[in-house]
Amino acid sequence: MQEWLDSPLIIVAFIAAISALGTIFIWVGRVNADRETFKEFITEVRGKLDSIFRLIAGGTVGAGSPTQLTDLGREVSREISAKEWAKKHADVLAGEAEGKKPFDIQDFSFNYVFNRHKPTADDLSLWKESAYQHGLDVSQVKNVLMVELRDALLEKFGLTASD
Repeated sequence: MQEWLDSPLIIVAFIAAISALGTIFIWVGRVNADRETFKEFITEVRGKLDSIFRLIAGGTVGAGSPTQLTDLGREVSREISAKEWAKKHADVLAGEAEGKKPFDIQDFSFNYVFNRHKPTADDLSLWKESAYQHGLDVSQVKNVLMVELRDALLEKFGLTASD
């Protein structure tokens, strides 16, 4: 048995086996990290798709380009004073949106309204009431806010939605 352990071939084979195990462990770790990154990516894509489907499905905005409010959307806008809300927020957000193209401003507005803005309890209550009165989802009311914010930012920069 002692002769086995003294053989250089056995020592090399043992080192190779340990090296192979180490390589396998590193590979498994990378695969697990990639799986985690992929899960995060899929979650992000799902969120964006949900947002897009909400925008398309809403009865408050039209399907044309650029996105415009429907008659219902204009009525909701008046009820919740969306233009005033948008002007107030456009003043605060102008620095972030400055230099962007109209499409990018629309994307920025959508992201702000749906993902970043934390409404006050009074605003949220008003939005829910309007949604309830018109048989809408609050996301459809947010679509109105997004269009009004986009238009306020475009106006601030002297642009139009079709530029």
